[in-house]
Amino acid sequence: MRIDKLFDFKYIGIAIIFLIDFNINNIDVLPDFIAVLLIMQAIGKARFINESLAKAHNLLKIFCAVSIIKFAAGIIYIFVLWGSPVDNSSLILTMTFIFALFELGLCILIFKHIFKGLDQFSHMSGSFDNMKNAGMVALILNIFFIVKFVLTFLVKTPFLLAPSDLDALSQRFDVFLTEQFIQDLLLPPSIIIQTLSGIFVLSIALPFFFRIAKDEKIREYIGSKITSKLAEDFFFVLKLNLKSAFAFLAAACVFFVDLRLEQVIILPDFIICVLLFLGVSQIAGNDADMNSKKLNIYLAANFIISIAAYILGSIYSVRVFVAFADELPALYNIRLFADIFYHASIILFFVIFIELYYFIKKLQDKHLRFSSDYLKKYLTASEQNLYKNKNMILWAGAAVFSVKTAGAVLPRDNGLVMFLYVLALVVAAVLAIKWLVGAKENIYNYYN
Repeated sequence: MRIDKLFDFKYIGIAIIFLIDFNINNIDVLPDFIAVLLIMQAIGKARFINESLAKAHNLLKIFCAVSIIKFAAGIIYIFVLWGSPVDNSSLILTMTFIFALFELGLCILIFKHIFKGLDQFSHMSGSFDNMKNAGMVALILNIFFIVKFVLTFLVKTPFLLAPSDLDALSQRFDVFLTEQFIQDLLLPPSIIIQTLSGIFVLSIALPFFFRIAKDEKIREYIGSKITSKLAEDFFFVLKLNLKSAFAFLAAACVFFVDLRLEQVIILPDFIICVLLFLGVSQIAGNDADMNSKKLNIYLAANFIISIAAYILGSIYSVRVFVAFADELPALYNIRLFADIFYHASIILFFVIFIELYYFIKKLQDKHLRFSSDYLKKYLTASEQNLYKNKNMILWAGAAVFSVKTAGAVLPRDNGLVMFLYVLALVVAAVLAIKWLVGAKENIYNYYN
């Protein structure tokens, strides 16, 4: 296998481009999750042989979740909150600070582990020339992340000013000042400073990571270690792939729960499709036997349907509380289409659930046959009966999805009915995660 298929550190430099935030109406046009994917590609399988890079990879998973939620929040703002007569400045300020603080901490920690891992590879391979400026590059990156955090929050700080503060400032400067006016004054210089500092960081970091990527001593050392690791430990690779795949599948179960904030669902269903697709793809890989075109088609179709239901439902939930009488007919039409898409989505989710059930059982069956035929492992009748609870699981799934579809007609308040509804979905999610963990452990046990 080619070394650049195992890892390629040049992508770390390219990823920094997407860590420079260009926000238009709270939408980051250079999404951070693209940077996360690039850095994951850069580290690749080198994390198998280096603890620091393994830690960086784990933090990247958290960063990916944060960046996706941030991007989704920006979309919600554009389609739901933007232009709303409801004052949402406090919510935007709070969310901006939380996301910016998370990004600052994660970026500093991730690059700390990356530089530590590169330094270890440099010493082990005996190549020191390209790591001479590593400390300076790391320092510049940390300064840039701090500057980005300060500027991101600075633009939103005018919303902290009370009306009396605005009046006092207006009298002092003899100009009528509002929160939005001050924000508009701060925005251009903040963008210019962040852009110039980003360009400066790129001019330092890009050449550094490209030099590391081309260092033959480091490349050959890492490549040989990875090749040995993968060749010697089949079960290590199997366990690693299944761990990542089932983590995606378990995360999808969490998004099945309809948690609401101001009647807007904060765990959208369309994310389930993304997480399930990632989990299924991780399992299938290049294995033609495990490829499920039908399941992938269902997931793609339901992603479009569920995102339409989510956007329309969110618009209705926010607007209906401040709408005038002449606006209500249009809002009821939005509610109607939102409910149609929602019910269609739930039906598709049930079909996906059935397909996923058979997909997991097929995976178990494949490893069971391998362990019994090639490893000569003795398996009891109970272990070989993979479908012993099939009817019960499918009927339970039907019941849960029936409860889920009732979400479109339940009262839109925080009363007892909604509490019981959410509680039922939480119990279902916990049981689904327990079932997935059990399936994964059964596969592990086939090789013990």
